[in-house]
Amino acid sequence: MLAKASSVTGAVFFGWFAAYVLIALENVGIESQASKALWGGITAGAAVILTVCAMIAERNCQIPPEEPKKEASNAQPA
Repeated sequence: MLAKASSVTGAVFFGWFAAYVLIALENVGIESQASKALWGGITAGAAVILTVCAMIAERNCQIPPEEPKKEASNAQPA
């Protein structure tokens, strides 16, 4: 459950900060906007890492499917 929530959160953060970077890139000549673009890019990268790690955790933490039970036969083992 936590892995699923983390993957969705990471995807939302990536979208938010990718847009933040695109807006800041319009005025990248201004030092404050360049700093915003840099930190927004770093945060977007961290959001991608969060999403990938959460998806890996979600895949590794799945419960394996149950195998069908074999019917017991009346034959005695040799």
